[in-house]
This record gives sequence, structure tokens and C-alpha cells, in this order.
Amino acid sequence: MQRVPGFFKFNQHRVFDFKPRYYNEQKERMEERRKNAELELKMENSPYSRIHEGFLKKRMDNESRKYKIRLALIITLFVAIFVWIIR
Repeated sequence: MQRVPGFFKFNQHRVFDFKPRYYNEQKERMEERRKNAELELKMENSPYSRIHEGFLKKRMDNESRKYKIRLALIITLFVAIFVWIIR
């Protein structure tokens, strides 16, 4: 059979290229523990660690305050709507 080039596209064969991955759970856990320990040591030895902790605490306090204000506004709104519906 003679092909007419350009009119039909014939599929080429596909090659199966599988690269197996091995998962070693014990090795993964050990690397994670080592990484966390190194990070903790860096933070403890750093002169900026107390400053960082202070900023983090201040930010968390701000977020907590914002959450409480938002919650109070929502509750007030629901109570106002409830009272308006009952009348």
C-alpha cells in the first residue's frame, strides 16, 4: 500500500518507559526528624530567635483579637436579625 504524505497521520508505536520508585518509610521518618532537629538547633542558637518568637506571639495575639471581634459582630448581627424576625 502506498501512502499519500500529509493527508493521513499514522500513529507511531508507544514505548513504555517506567522508572520504579522505592519508598523507604523508615528512612523518610529519620530524614524528617533530622531536618526538624537541625531547624530547632538553628533557632535556639540564633540571636534572633527571641525576637522572632516575640513577633510571632504579637501576630497571633492580633489574629486572635481580630477573630474575637469578627465573632462578636456576627453574633450581634444574628441576634439583631432574630429580634427583627420575631417582631
